[in-house]
Amino acid sequence: MFIGCSDQFDGKADLLINLGHDIPDFHNSFARIAEIVPNSESAKSNLREHWNTYKEQGLELKHHQL
Repeated sequence: MFIGCSDQFDGKADLLINLGHDIPDFHNSFARIAEIVPNSESAKSNLREHWNTYKEQGLELKHHQL
């Protein structure tokens, strides 16, 4: 497991839990990416942009209602 706040990732892990405002450049190093969507319109707007970016990259997207 790796927990960090960095512009680079040189390790090995399967899951990225992105809590940042931006999609990290190294996100393609992970088999799965999770983003937590808070109940705030400004956060939802930003994460919709992330969703569209991932979709444009051809990633398989899944939505989980918790």
